[in-house]
Amino acid sequence: MVSLWDFGKRLSLNIDNSKRKKRFNAEVKYSKHGCFLLFASGKCVATGFKSFKRMYQDMTITFEDPPRFVKLYLITAKTKLPFRFDFIKMTKNHKNTSFEPELYPALYWRDGKICICCYDNGSIVITGATCIGRMKTVLKNFYEVARKYKRIV
Repeated sequence: MVSLWDFGKRLSLNIDNSKRKKRFNAEVKYSKHGCFLLFASGKCVATGFKSFKRMYQDMTITFEDPPRFVKLYLITAKTKLPFRFDFIKMTKNHKNTSFEPELYPALYWRDGKICICCYDNGSIVITGATCIGRMKTVLKNFYEVARKYKRIV
C-alpha cells in the first residue's frame, strides 16, 4: 500500500543524503512493517505496509502527533490461480490482454487503471487499485475469462 498523510504544518527534517546515490529531499523513517517518507511541506508518504490498520498503528507509534490521512494511492497484491490456461488463445480473443514472451514471460490484463500480471505457473500480481472492492471485482472478472482457456495438464 502507498498512502499520503498530512501533518498540517511544515517539518524541520534531518536529511542525510550521504548514503544515497541521488539527492532525495525526504527523511526516511523505518518502522517494523514499512517506512515513512517525510517531506518539509508536512506531507508524509507511507509505503510497504500490508494493511491500513497496521499502517495507522505504526504511524501512531512512530509520531507523537500523528498526521491526518489524505489519500490511499495504490494497493498491490499477489495470489495464485488453481489452474493454468492458454495465454496465446486468450490474447487473441481479448483486446485488454497482451502477451509478448520475448520481452517478458507474463500475460497482462488491463481493466481501467488496474493491471493483472499472470505468470505461467498461475502466480498473479495485481496493481493499480485504490480500493480493495474494485480489485476483487477485476480479479473475479479475470478468473472467469481465464477459466474459459483452462489447459489440461
